Amino acid sequence: MKAVALLLCFTFASTLELQIPKFAWPWNSGSKIVGGQDVNINQIPYQVSVLHYNRHTCGGVILNNRHILTAAHCFDQVSNPREIQVRVGSSSAYHGGIIFDVKDIYIHDQYNDKTLDFDVAILTLAYGLRFDTNVQPAVLAADGYQPKANAEVIVSGWGKLSYQGPLPEQLQKVNLYIVDHDDCYVAYMENHELSERNICATVADGSKDACSGDSGGPLTEDGVVVGIVSWGVRCAEPDYPGVYSSIGYFRKWILEHTK
Repeated sequence: MKAVALLLCFTFASTLELQIPKFAWPWNSGSKIVGGQDVNINQIPYQVSVLHYNRHTCGGVILNNRHILTAAHCFDQVSNPREIQVRVGSSSAYHGGIIFDVKDIYIHDQYNDKTLDFDVAILTLAYGLRFDTNVQPAVLAADGYQPKANAEVIVSGWGKLSYQGPLPEQLQKVNLYIVDHDDCYVAYMENHELSERNICATVADGSKDACSGDSGGPLTEDGVVVGIVSWGVRCAEPDYPGVYSSIGYFRKWILEHTK
């Protein structure tokens, strides 16, 4: 499900080929969870599709009736908020629900488009959402909260089924497990330094993951959003867990910018 755009991939001078942000631009689109299953939006009513010129690009999380949390890197090639829309209340990335225009994009002022550190952004909608069974604000993790190693989590979105796979019609979810931060740090240490702002998740054989088109979508533990999809090495690479931005780290920032 993670977002992938080869134009934005960057390489390192070591053996790791690619570190890939998990979004999908229209010219390289793709969106589905790797190893996941269909799910209805009423089970994840805080999940949204972020559109670029009306085509699915990233996932997002409803914060309140005017604000959406997503990944900063989704807007690396966006010059005007009017290019972006948000679809809410639909299990499909292509139709249904309601599409809202975006009034403003606020990207974390410490966001680094090379390392993807501080990879969070908030969208302000042009007008307010109306909540119902398919549209609800998310419950966010407490300030400073970090899920424990081996905790079961769920990631959802319309990301690719595989690294170069097709777009799905239906919203997907997959169960993963939190990777100890030190172990994840070691997995990436030769090529990229993991920060305290990151959470990692995978399964034992690495066969399940987010992929291209999932960036900004929710990682939840017991229904609480603990992270949003950020980056990884391709999709479902056994030696490289998926990397997420930690809600526990960014909660204060989120609240400060959604007043």
